[in-house]
Amino acid sequence: NQISRKAGDLAILETMNRLAESAGEEDVPFRIGGDEFVLLTNSSDQAYACSIVEKMQAKNGASFNFEGQFVPVALHFSVMQCQSPSSVRYQELFQALHSNIEENKRP
Repeated sequence: NQISRKAGDLAILETMNRLAESAGEEDVPFRIGGDEFVLLTNSSDQAYACSIVEKMQAKNGASFNFEGQFVPVALHFSVMQCQSPSSVRYQELFQALHSNIEENKRP
């Protein structure tokens, strides 16, 4: 319905804001579809990626205000390293991203 669509749109914006706030200057947050997002970094340091995840996890459960109601947002995270970034094709990257997301959604 219209109410949930508006709240969902605000949740997407909230997620993008959280990504942007947690990211470094050269990192690029983007939405790959639905409620799935990626933060692309040029860093090969897994500890750096994990530090971003920690920043994001600290915000889990924080709410945004939608027409006087506070709506909590909780996100799931995973870290994926591209093995050969110079030769990755667009379609292969997105398939790998979606696979990684699905694998990490399982309990």
